[in-house]
Amino acid sequence: MSLLKNNEYSDYLSSFEFLNAEDLTVDDGILDYQFKFFESLINKLVKGEGLVFNTLFAKISYLGLKFKLNKRLIFDLHLYRKEFENNFIKIDSIIWFRLGQYLLGQLLRLLTGDEQLAIINQRPSFNIRKTRFKGRKLFGRYSLISKRNSEEYIVIDEDNPEEELILRVDNLDVFKNSIKYINDKIDKKQLPLTIELVYINIDASNALIPDILIIEPDFLVDVTSIAECFKTTGGDARYYLINKYLPKPLNKYVTIGNIVNFFLDELMKNSSLEFEDLLFDIFHIDPIMFTLMKDAQVKEVIRTLKQHFANLKKVIDKDFKHLGIEKDKCYLEPSFFSPIFGIQGRLDVFYQKDNNNEAAIIELKSGKLFRPNTYGLNTNHYTQTLLYEMLVKSVYGFKLKPLNYILYSVLDENNIRFAPSISAQQKEAISIRNDIVILEDKIIEANDLPTFFK
Repeated sequence: MSLLKNNEYSDYLSSFEFLNAEDLTVDDGILDYQFKFFESLINKLVKGEGLVFNTLFAKISYLGLKFKLNKRLIFDLHLYRKEFENNFIKIDSIIWFRLGQYLLGQLLRLLTGDEQLAIINQRPSFNIRKTRFKGRKLFGRYSLISKRNSEEYIVIDEDNPEEELILRVDNLDVFKNSIKYINDKIDKKQLPLTIELVYINIDASNALIPDILIIEPDFLVDVTSIAECFKTTGGDARYYLINKYLPKPLNKYVTIGNIVNFFLDELMKNSSLEFEDLLFDIFHIDPIMFTLMKDAQVKEVIRTLKQHFANLKKVIDKDFKHLGIEKDKCYLEPSFFSPIFGIQGRLDVFYQKDNNNEAAIIELKSGKLFRPNTYGLNTNHYTQTLLYEMLVKSVYGFKLKPLNYILYSVLDENNIRFAPSISAQQKEAISIRNDIVILEDKIIEANDLPTFFK
């Protein structure tokens, strides 16, 4: 089935045919044109999912999962991307162009459903020596002490400081801002720099090739602060500064949110409670806000709260059982911190099965949905649960396998929604976490704060 409109189909097909012309002269302009066409196809394939990806690396990684692409095709897509960004260091530009034509056909097949487009161009032959790994390490803390070349750095393992190791940044495409920050620190001679590496492959020469990089991991950034940097248009750490320095609004929605959280706590302890049992307590939670409301506003808030209460009660009494969550074995508002990922946060509900690595994370949201993603979740809420998953996993030694849920108490049905784990999204979130740390460091070093904030 085609994902394109008729005019889009003809436009894409015209571009593809233009690049396939026998008399085409392949120069720098054509190479740029082909890559932009490649990017546009990737963007079209992820558009409409409502998921936020700041980098082409993350988008390609997601496509591999979505369409269950074979490993060689995923490798080729990433190779094509990296060779363009690195100015063709592993394969000749003409071979790269031919590879691009082959990949454009594959992407157009995914978009249009036309299998013939995938066989117009054959995959060119080329030899790329794949890195062979001799081992793997879940995580480790290191001091970065110098730079070897554009792709390699010298680090010291805190657990074994006698030996200098090589850090390779091959897999850290998502962390470009972090790498730039490291290079700036090297130029300013502000070393050593403490870093945490996660999911580390170790090659034959003992070089470290991590999937995730954390700058200053002892700087624990709040999970919610990171998640609020993600909008439907993408992730940007500058939202952190806006949220940090602008005054927090006081309105009925904040009050409703606080009361709904109170309802959850009380119903988890005793699900037989009725709304009237808690009516008196409601006014003690935010008495000042209630005194500022008119009578009609108070009645409206009470009606809204009744709806939230009824929905929460239904979820706890019925939906939890369907999900295999035992109410009596849940922890309310447990706090976690991770010096591995450099994050901290407080969950609404955490459930762990006895003598089992299975668990569940439940995040309560009292607000309405706004442009939900393909999973029916708000972008920032989804990011928040992915970070909570990383937080909990690291605290439990990466042995726990939590399932993530978001509970929308405003909805009358389908309240509790599954938030699947996507590693590419988690990397994007940690990258924004690093950007927040970088911003805080720049604030400390800034001589002129008004100019900095401009």
